Amino acid sequence: MEPEVARYFELVESRLSALQSLAQDLQESHSAFAEMDLDGILQHTSRQEKFCTRLRTVNHTLRAAERKLLKSPGPNQTSPNIQTRLESQGPIEAERLRMLTAEISAAERQVVQRNRVQTVLLERSRHSVNVLLNSMVNFAATYPPPQSGQTFV
Repeated sequence: MEPEVARYFELVESRLSALQSLAQDLQESHSAFAEMDLDGILQHTSRQEKFCTRLRTVNHTLRAAERKLLKSPGPNQTSPNIQTRLESQGPIEAERLRMLTAEISAAERQVVQRNRVQTVLLERSRHSVNVLLNSMVNFAATYPPPQSGQTFV
């Protein structure tokens, strides 16, 4: 296998890994949202940002690798697209590409579905916080804030 092709497959596998990690963390974060665990939410959000940054980096590098592969013709042909170019390497590479493409599609669907769940959980959290804020505003006159130095028994 050509070094450029091997590098391309490494990048595709890295993209798949990042997508799967993001999907997994989104799933794990749902309980933090349901329990309104602020520390847990912040930890998951930080990890998800890192996975997204990693995905952007891998995607950028992957596009550059595709351009490089398409500039160098494969065995006995000029390849019009990346799929044809990689399939020209042989049946093993063609099958590997099909499997990785299917796994990436499944991981992307998981991320989309879990993002939708996350959106619903965020909306519910926002609603709960708004209810609490409204309660504070409505009862502010009934329960004034303590004065400086005042103690409660």
